[in-house]
Amino acid sequence: MSFSNTHKNHELRAVIDIGSNSVRLVIYKIEKKLPITLYNEREICELGKYNKRSGKLTSKATKKTFILLQRFKILLDQVGVNDVYAVATEAVRKAKNYSIFVEYAEKIIDQKIIILSGLEEAHISALGTIRSNIKVNGVVADLGGGSLEIIQVENDLSKEAVSLPIGTLQFGEYEPLSKQLDNRIDSEIKDHINLFNDNEILYAVGGTWRSIARLIIKKSNHPINIVDGFSISANKLQKALVSMVQSIKTNSKMKLSISDHRLNTIPYGAVIMIRLLKQLNIKRVIFSSQGLREGVLIKFSDKRILHGDPLKISIERLMNNSLRGRKYNDSLFDWSYSFLNKVMSDENYIGDRLLRAIFHLSDIAINTNSKFRSLYSIQRLEQAIIYGISHQERVVMSVAIASQYIDQFRKKDLNSKRKLITKDQQYYAILVGELIAFAHSISISSYQSLKKTSIDIKDNKILFTLPKDMMPMGTGNSAYRLKRLSKYTNLPYLIEYY
Repeated sequence: MSFSNTHKNHELRAVIDIGSNSVRLVIYKIEKKLPITLYNEREICELGKYNKRSGKLTSKATKKTFILLQRFKILLDQVGVNDVYAVATEAVRKAKNYSIFVEYAEKIIDQKIIILSGLEEAHISALGTIRSNIKVNGVVADLGGGSLEIIQVENDLSKEAVSLPIGTLQFGEYEPLSKQLDNRIDSEIKDHINLFNDNEILYAVGGTWRSIARLIIKKSNHPINIVDGFSISANKLQKALVSMVQSIKTNSKMKLSISDHRLNTIPYGAVIMIRLLKQLNIKRVIFSSQGLREGVLIKFSDKRILHGDPLKISIERLMNNSLRGRKYNDSLFDWSYSFLNKVMSDENYIGDRLLRAIFHLSDIAINTNSKFRSLYSIQRLEQAIIYGISHQERVVMSVAIASQYIDQFRKKDLNSKRKLITKDQQYYAILVGELIAFAHSISISSYQSLKKTSIDIKDNKILFTLPKDMMPMGTGNSAYRLKRLSKYTNLPYLIEYY
């Protein structure tokens, strides 16, 4: 069966990333300026392990790569991807026989292969990282098998960059955590410290570091099992990395959870991170699942992907099944704004950006059995593809949306997720959920009806105002919801008609 006719469209893009360690194909579908992974395949080819005498790519690595590229070509033809972007990085650009390799590889995939310089690689990785985070300020570091790219980013703008010959395949002759390896890595970093030593945050990009993040998330029982947006203090991370390297040497349980190849690269990736944090005096690390490949899409395919708040774009995509619609959700934000601003203190205010996201996703569980909507909301939002949001904000969103289902919401459903947010954040998130439930009880999905009413704080009372022809909306389920809101805020309520 051929899929070429049914799937051939201009929304599909593909990136072939020929790296020092692995070669990967990712096929994306562009939805509302957001690249969603449709297919992802990677194989370890180790092009970065040169023939030591000749400095050339080995025949074993090139043969494995060519067979893989033949497979990728068939897959791309099957789904009819018109726009394919193939890039090669450190291993290819440094190999003495790179031109022969590239010529043959281009014939296989019938595409031009772009050989990125180290600085280009740094800037493109930064593009991908900026795309999935909000207001990036700090150092973006992308670790590969053959090199480490470091770039300064200020308010989403890329600045100084360097490419260093520090990769997970470079230090096989050194023992991890040895003084010799530390000195070797430090010698490469020290000449560039002045470019990057005024930063508190490092954004970590690259497959080895993502694997490290997954192991830390698993071992620490971190409640959100997603690498993107995972944030950890530099001190805590360094301790975890030292423990991880030691465990890989001795702990069979640790080994069982990692592929054989990652067992070889993670110790070196861990040591490189430790030295980088110490040399640059970093305070916090944020792991990013987006980097070079997404940056390639932006640079060579569609620069519009870069524009716009990644959280807003993610929410718009998830709203495809919304029954209430944009107008209602925007009206809900306006309707609740004054009330929430007066109830929440400045330090605990959830923030306009996150509030809008909560309101727009408030019916994310609407197509689920009504008895399980609260739990489904928590589970869905824990795993949903949402960029530009921290793990803490993800939990706040889950609590707010789940708690609107008053008869179902149970704090124990959140399990350990609650430890990511403060008691005040949890309190105000539940308050937002209670307010959503009240709003739905008086309007269901009619923004016109919602606009006829108002809720505010006046004279230390909750004031609910509505027209006389809507007087019944102050009774029944609406009255029950309003009383709950009053009890939760410890404020009396008053209903006024006009």
